Amino acid sequence: MTVVLSNCKGYGSKESSIQEDILEKKAPEVVLLNETLFRGQKRINCKNYFSYCKNRDEDDTVSNSGGAGGGGVATLVSNHLRSSCVKVGEGREGDDYIITRLDHVQPALNIVNVYGENEQRAGSHRVLEAWIRLKGDLDDIQKKGEMILILGDMNRNIGADRWGVKGNSPHISKGGQLIREQLLKTEEFTLLNGLELARGGPFTWVQPGKGEGRS
Repeated sequence: MTVVLSNCKGYGSKESSIQEDILEKKAPEVVLLNETLFRGQKRINCKNYFSYCKNRDEDDTVSNSGGAGGGGVATLVSNHLRSSCVKVGEGREGDDYIITRLDHVQPALNIVNVYGENEQRAGSHRVLEAWIRLKGDLDDIQKKGEMILILGDMNRNIGADRWGVKGNSPHISKGGQLIREQLLKTEEFTLLNGLELARGGPFTWVQPGKGEGRS
């Protein structure tokens, strides 16, 4: 199964390229989009795919989740998996994530499409509260013995040691520390960015002039 993640920074302006370059040419089973910039009840309609969207509120110009009018996530799933897929969770209190469950594989696979709040704008208290809500959903899935795949632009500084990414900035943010301590160090989760198999990366973002990556 092929899963593609893209931070599109506005679906409206990228709709044609997403449909042509990703959906038609690559035809993945699942596409995860971060920062759709959708508001209200807006939805994505694509040939051969159905979608789940978690949008910001209509009046959300400066989000409670620490964004500046950005955010929004969408998960597109190929129509041939419609009978095997269901949305089982989504963010609360302004959290940007969607959890979809696919049961055509065993154990069932839960794909978590998440866009992390900006830690500096959100503040440590907000970051911790959002993490507790997401971690609660992850714990519920693990209790069922099902698989979890977490993908997204998480906006977290995760370091460069064993639990981080080689060549990364050594800085570890509050949110990055939570991921390290409660996911990676349990050895029940693996950081894909840190694998030697990672190609075309491993960083999702580079600060101009400093070369510092985030995971």
